[in-house]
Formats: sequence, structure tokens, C-alpha cells
Amino acid sequence: MTLRVQLLTSLLVFTSQIYAVRTPQAYAEQSQQTKLAKAQRLIEEGSELFRQKEYKRGILAYEEAHRIIPDVKNLFVIATAYGYLPDQCRATLDAWGGFFKRCNRACKYHQSALERYEQQRARCYVTFKVSSPTPGLTVSYQGDRWGETPKVTKELIADSYPGVTFSAPGFHTYSEDVTLKPEQGSLEVSVSLVPILTPSLLDRHRVTLGSLSGLSALGATLFALNQVATYNDSLEGAKRVQLDVAKLSAQQTTSYNALRLEYQQLKTEASAARSMFWIGAGSALVLGSLSAWIWFKEPDVALDPDLKPSVTPVTRLRWSVTPWGAGASLSF
Repeated sequence: MTLRVQLLTSLLVFTSQIYAVRTPQAYAEQSQQTKLAKAQRLIEEGSELFRQKEYKRGILAYEEAHRIIPDVKNLFVIATAYGYLPDQCRATLDAWGGFFKRCNRACKYHQSALERYEQQRARCYVTFKVSSPTPGLTVSYQGDRWGETPKVTKELIADSYPGVTFSAPGFHTYSEDVTLKPEQGSLEVSVSLVPILTPSLLDRHRVTLGSLSGLSALGATLFALNQVATYNDSLEGAKRVQLDVAKLSAQQTTSYNALRLEYQQLKTEASAARSMFWIGAGSALVLGSLSAWIWFKEPDVALDPDLKPSVTPVTRLRWSVTPWGAGASLSF
């Protein structure tokens, strides 16, 4: 019994020693096999999703498989699959960029990838052109200057570009969102800006100047009317004195001279009142005409409240691109 126990114990010790020697290598092989199995399962899952046209989910499965077992073929499949998503131009070109970093000319996928990349590039890049009747118009986006008319041509990835800025000296700056779509090929727009117009001094103070000249005309009119009253009073007084003089005898020389002097003063006042009347009436006419001209004249600088900047498409060159070929058409 004791011998049997000793033999069993020795066998267990020997077995444990053998296991202890082989465990790290066996564990590593088992771990690698697990990774390969998981990556293969993800690739099969992604391929099935592609067959179902679930490209986004299929791409995620392939990306996860690539993280587990990096393989340039996975990158090729991912970049190709992005090409089927019409709204993923940036991701598509980024995917191809990542592929070409891992796949040089010696890579067996290189030539096929170049052909597909050129097709996708034609689909995803849009030539944006700007023409304008506004002299010296500059186009910029987020601080990046795209160019100045008469020639603004920029090759851009199909995407949304919010707040593209159009500016020119002497014109109001204008910003508009520009959306470039895949397969659009090119887009030309005509941009017209609103000039910066400053009202003249007369236009800015039309109310004040019109009111002052109108009040001055009214004052001149009242002055002229007052002179009419003074003129009439002076004439009446002169007539009264003349009658008094006619009643005097030749002996009443002193009274005659006093009345004669008063008569001459009244005649002088009447003459002065008549002159002042014409001055007041003329002033009233001039100031009234000036007030009317100020109120009703056309503005020196015509400010059109309905005038707005415009961004109008001119032509569109549309590309129709698939993974197997491309074509172009022009529309207006």
C-alpha cells in the first residue's frame, strides 16, 4: 500500500513538472487561437452585414476584427465599404489614407486599391467656383482664404461648410452655409454683395433742416403781415395829418411845421414798412421753397431696404460614380 502511494505521488509530481514547463507556450498558442477565432467570427459577421447592405454595421465588425488581428486586407475591405455610403466622404478618404499607409507598391492590393480610390475621390471631391459682379470679392472659411475673384476655384471634400464668408472693400460682408454633395462634380455660384452706402448730411438731418426752414418761413410770413399793418397805419396817419394841415391858416405856422414833420415821418414809416414787407414776403417765399425742397427731394444716397446679398448657383457638373465605373452630366 505504501509503495503504491509513493508511485502515485511520483507520477503526479512528474506530470506537474511537465505541465509547468509547457504551460506558457500552450497558453500563448491558445490565446492566439482565441483571437483568430474571434477575428474570423467578426469578419464573417461583417461580410454577412455587407450582403444585407448594412454597411455601417459591417464596417464596425471589420474594424473590431482589425483591432484584434491587424490585417491590411481588413483595411482594404473597410475603405471599399465606405464607398457605398454616400454621406461618408471624409471617412471614406480617411479610410483609404489609412490603407495606403500600410500597403505600399509591393502590396498585392495596391493596384486594385488605387483604381477604387480614384473612383471614390472623383465622387467625393467637388470643385467649388465663385464668380461675382462685386469687384475684389474674397472668399474665406474659418480663417482660411480660398481666393479672390475673378478666379476662385477650390477643390473640396463633399460636406457641409457652415459660414463661408464673402467680403469686398466697400461692401457689407456676407456669410452663407455651403453644402457640397457627393457626385456633384463641381459647383459654381455667382455672389453679389450689398454696397455700404452712407446717407449725405442733408439726408441725415432732413427733419431738422426741413423743420427749421419751415419755421423760418412762417416767421418771415408773420413779419411781412405785421409790416402790412404798419404800412396801413402809417398811411392812415399821413392822411389824417394832411387833413389837419389843410384846415390850418397861414398864421398857424408852428402847428403847420409840426404837422408837416409828423406827416413826413409817417410817410417814411409807411415806405419802410412797404420795403420790409417785400423783404419778409421774399424771405417767406425763399424759406418756404427751401423747406418744401428739403422735405420732398430725392435722397442723395438711395438706400434700398429690400436689397440683399445673393448666392446663386450658375452650373453644376454631376458625377455618377459606383465601385465599377463613373459618368458625368451637366445641368443649369
